[in-house]
Amino acid sequence: MKKFFFAAITLILLSACAKSDTEQGTPDITPEISSPAVSETIISIDELKQGSGYLLLDLRESTLFNGFMQEGFDRGGHLKGAINFPYSTLKDLNGQGIDLLEYLKGMGVTPDKKIVIYSNDNGKSFDLSRKLIDLGFEDVKFFEGLADWANDTSLELIKYPNYQAIVNPTWINKLINDEKPESYNNSDYIVLEACTDENASLYEEGHIPGAISFNLNNIESEATAFGLNPYDAIIETLLEYGVTADKTVVVYSRDDSSAARLVFTLLWAGVKDARFLDGGYAAWEQSIYDKDTTINGNVPETNFGGGGAPKEGLIIGAGDIATNLQDPTFKLLSIRGQGEYSASVVEPLISRPGEISGAIWGYDTAGYLNPNGTLKSFGEVKEMWSDIGIEEGDRLCFSSTFSDQACLPWFIAYVGGWGNISLFDGGYYSWQLDSSRPVQTGQPAGQ
Repeated sequence: MKKFFFAAITLILLSACAKSDTEQGTPDITPEISSPAVSETIISIDELKQGSGYLLLDLRESTLFNGFMQEGFDRGGHLKGAINFPYSTLKDLNGQGIDLLEYLKGMGVTPDKKIVIYSNDNGKSFDLSRKLIDLGFEDVKFFEGLADWANDTSLELIKYPNYQAIVNPTWINKLINDEKPESYNNSDYIVLEACTDENASLYEEGHIPGAISFNLNNIESEATAFGLNPYDAIIETLLEYGVTADKTVVVYSRDDSSAARLVFTLLWAGVKDARFLDGGYAAWEQSIYDKDTTINGNVPETNFGGGGAPKEGLIIGAGDIATNLQDPTFKLLSIRGQGEYSASVVEPLISRPGEISGAIWGYDTAGYLNPNGTLKSFGEVKEMWSDIGIEEGDRLCFSSTFSDQACLPWFIAYVGGWGNISLFDGGYYSWQLDSSRPVQTGQPAGQ
């Protein structure tokens, strides 16, 4: 193995400082060795292939981790078993007063583990290694051969089946400037800002250029117990907004779940290419790209295309919940706060506090988000689910109070290619309206 000498460290520092602030900021790094007992080394491809119990940390942004190609690479994705810890998370944790070690422990990254760090920037890798060593990690190594690994097709690289559904601001900027971003093989697109009555007015203050405001009231209402409107009505609304089955539809929002709700609806209705801006409008604001204040009007279409019916199996009705729960592989995940799940907190419009009998508490939406509001990786979410008894092959149905929040983990499962996923549309609100349906109360198991 090759040791880091001071000259090499100096080069790392210089390359890190040369990065622009738009590339996740300039790392705060120092060449001093904190602990002489720790040997910092570069690990080779051959050594990494042998395994030996390394825990891999991928410091790149989520879209590269998920499967988009990095410049100069022949393939996209991440090393098998790697955990996505974007370097920008350090700044987010510090800004929110979150302890780095405790956060890492929550991801399964503990000082007793042997750590291998890789990134697209050696300065970022070096900075994180110094922080880990200061926190008591004793075995921290660097892997600098990611490009060689990616360009060797004999080596495994993990790409999520629907990785392309999550995009970043750079991808959208290329799209709206006719630069044909990766995985876009279409000739027509539309950008929609998903909103609710509470945040609809923010569109006028600024939005992604060309975006059209789309209120979720167009697809659901209290009259449908906040489930989706009938299919024909949904199609009529989508056509009014210029959406067709063959058009690429890019969706973003200013909250955690509105964009996921609209993306779910689009896929259910038959749209073939729906994209989700990771981090929402906040990610666009923090980028180098301009915002627009033009109020963009709809350009209606007349022919939706598609198969003339919604995609089967994506929605499960209340009448089928009890039957499905008899199957031990069917898991109904409640995406609500623990207080709402246990009935210690009563939400507006809820007359029967509690939860659907047989539902498992599957974390609230915050549990599926990184500190900066981007989505946690599918791999990290799988680990979360294993902690509550979810196994590969389980049939997962997601429920929340009004469906929107349940669409967030549903979408992550979709990106990761989980085989059998559905939504209980209308959620607990619609369930508790019928007094004959059983309700449970009490804290989630193990809490």
